Amino acid sequence: MDSIKAGGFHADYDVFELMVCLEDITETVKFYIGQIQNRTDCRRQLTEELFRYSVIVSSWQGVCEETVLNRILEESLLACYGEFTQKGIEPVIDAE
Repeated sequence: MDSIKAGGFHADYDVFELMVCLEDITETVKFYIGQIQNRTDCRRQLTEELFRYSVIVSSWQGVCEETVLNRILEESLLACYGEFTQKGIEPVIDAE
């Protein structure tokens, strides 16, 4: 549970939990309060994940290097060549 501090008032209850505890609200209102609480929790989690992502991205220093895709494709196909021959597949590649 989140603590609430406002003007010297301190309680160990969430605002939505306090509203649900009120006896004179209908089940429909309780349902919608639950939906709001769920969406609030999801939004809080997404905000925290976005913050962690932004910290990681801002500290990441990537190095760009030239890559020859023909070589990578060749290595990938050679890794599977045994399976290709077992199934009667002969890869034909025209890499120009």
